[in-house]
Amino acid sequence: MEVTADSTDITPSTYNRYQELREFDETKLGVKGLSDSGLAKIPRIFVRPAEEIALEQVLEAAREVGFFQVVNHGAPDSILEGAFGAARAFHELPKEVKAQYYDRECKRRVNFWCNFDLYKSTYAQWRDTLFCLMEPKPLDPEELPPVCRDAIMEYSKQVKAVGTTLLELLSEALGLKPDYLGNMNRDKGHALL
Repeated sequence: MEVTADSTDITPSTYNRYQELREFDETKLGVKGLSDSGLAKIPRIFVRPAEEIALEQVLEAAREVGFFQVVNHGAPDSILEGAFGAARAFHELPKEVKAQYYDRECKRRVNFWCNFDLYKSTYAQWRDTLFCLMEPKPLDPEELPPVCRDAIMEYSKQVKAVGTTLLELLSEALGLKPDYLGNMNRDKGHALL
């Protein structure tokens, strides 16, 4: 059975929750009767709003575990795949092109390096990194390698939106106003690796 989108996805002018509740109640079938009737989709009245579920899950994870991974965050798969593809495309560039971005001093906003802690760690790790400082001052897209410019800019926009939402959820989970953590300038910068 397919689940209908929750009622928060429907504008008030197109969805009358009270009417749907009344129609269900007047059938006197209950949930079992509704299911037995061959229903193809679970009605909206039975779908808990996504933000309620997310808020509870964030609060529980923060309280009980101390960390969590965000999945089903709303960023389209095509954007994520585009970002991974762009990173691969950069790393497959000729060494002369990549060398233009190689900088351990981080004097630029876009840097390529091997092991950020190469001279400090007890062993070198087998990895290369393309580091992009996207904010607090907005990154000029022209600073990015052309092969990954558009994908990284779009991915950055999506990451920022997810981060803002996450800060709002954390604020609410702590019993604060939704914009509390965001207003503390915690959402004013991000970097992509």
